[in-house]
Amino acid sequence: MTCEWNENSRYGAPRHFEFDGKDQITVTCKGVLYTSFNQGKDGKICSVDPDGGPYLYIGGTICYMNRKFRILDIVSHKNNARSLVAVFRVEEST
Repeated sequence: MTCEWNENSRYGAPRHFEFDGKDQITVTCKGVLYTSFNQGKDGKICSVDPDGGPYLYIGGTICYMNRKFRILDIVSHKNNARSLVAVFRVEEST
């Protein structure tokens, strides 16, 4: 089942989450001045951290109400004028 929800960063900037009902969550962060990325030894991005949060990383969890999604991979990310869109492959955990 698909679902979407909104949250705010520490600074009040909007964060939109959209679960596709299968295995991906798209996170759209508005009002982003900078984003930090970390990469693993293999050169692949393993974490995304827009200013004000959320800090999202492989192995981390995205929670919505009573649902928990473990991040398995960062599928894509795109930074442009004050926004970040990142897609994460996830599995729902109990």
